Amino acid sequence: MIKYKIGLLFSKKDYLYNVDNYGKTYNLLFITGLVGAGKSTISKELSKEKEITILSQDWLTWSEVYSDDKIAMDILNKFYKTCPKAQEAAINNLWHKNLLSKIEKNKIKTEYNNFLIDYTLKNPDKLYIIEGIDIYKVINLDEIIKRGIIIKGTSVIKCFARRYRRDKTINNQKNLISKINYLIMVIKQSKIFYFKDRTKLNKLINNIHTYQKKEHWFFNALSFNDSFTLVLPLLDKH
Repeated sequence: MIKYKIGLLFSKKDYLYNVDNYGKTYNLLFITGLVGAGKSTISKELSKEKEITILSQDWLTWSEVYSDDKIAMDILNKFYKTCPKAQEAAINNLWHKNLLSKIEKNKIKTEYNNFLIDYTLKNPDKLYIIEGIDIYKVINLDEIIKRGIIIKGTSVIKCFARRYRRDKTINNQKNLISKINYLIMVIKQSKIFYFKDRTKLNKLINNIHTYQKKEHWFFNALSFNDSFTLVLPLLDKH
């Protein structure tokens, strides 16, 4: 088992897989981590160094927040043509009213992420980043393995603090009781956002590591077979 795991108390260096080949052998980099880990921040930093288009998974469920973002709305409008249910969910605010079943949510999210990946394949000369928490929930491991990924190593406690600080809702609470009640709600949500998701994220890291070990073994075996083939004629002479 790999020793690298997203920690509860202490943050670690980001986990990188095949990042060196980004822009060389593939044009789409995945960036993920827990809620509040800094996914958007590092995506924006990378986009300053190169001409990169950031595709956010948040666009799907928070479309109203990105109504002034031309790229976001262009992508969403194209996706809605292929998935009318997603447009219905956005118009009627079904995501935040919790009126979609878990199966419906996963189906729409899977279709959306497949759409984003296909979109990048149609534009091979451009660089893209897909960032969000759904990378370790609905994207197939094979799609990640053939490209590259950055997994933020931000700890659970730091993610929680970052999320709490940036949450504008807490600042809109009129009195201390309201703020305390809101904080309790956030803590309850943490069971999903942090503890369950931390398990899923660490599982993804372990799966990538397992693939790397198998790949390393395969190439070592291949190298041994090639060497053995070269030695056989020499043995025959004796």
